Amino acid sequence: MDKEKVERYRTLALLVTCINRAYAPIAVPTGASLLVGNITLAFVGACRIDDANRYSLAISAITDYATLLILFRTAAHLNTLSLHLLRKWRVGLPNRSVGIQHRILRTLRELRINIRSFGYVDTTLILTLSGIILDNSIDFLIFTRIQGN
Repeated sequence: MDKEKVERYRTLALLVTCINRAYAPIAVPTGASLLVGNITLAFVGACRIDDANRYSLAISAITDYATLLILFRTAAHLNTLSLHLLRKWRVGLPNRSVGIQHRILRTLRELRINIRSFGYVDTTLILTLSGIILDNSIDFLIFTRIQGN
C-alpha cells in the first residue's frame, strides 16, 4: 500500500462526500423518478399511438433508458471499483495487525453515491429500476386497454 495512493483515495472519498451532500437529497432521486416516468410514458405512447409520433416516442424511450443506464452504471462502477481496491489492499495485511497501515485501512470506506435514505447506487439498483419501468409500462398498457373497451 502506497501512501500516495491512500491520499488519492481520501481525496476521491472527499469528492464523493461533497457530491452526496449536494446531489443525493434532491437531484439523484428526482432525476431517476423523472427518467423512469418519461421512459414508461414514451414506451406506452410508442405502443398506443398510430401516427408519426410513435417513432419519436420510441427513440425518446430508448435514449432516456440509455441515459439512465449510463449514469447509474457509472455510479455503480465507482462503488464496485472502490470495494475491490480496498479488499486488495487489505489482503496483504495480517488479521491482527495493529500497525499504522491497518489503522489507515480501517478508516477508509467504500465510495457510494447515496440516494436519500433509500440506499446507494449499485448494480442491483439498475435491475430494480428496469423492473419498475417494465412493471409500470405493462400496468399502464393493461389499464388503458381496459379503459378503452
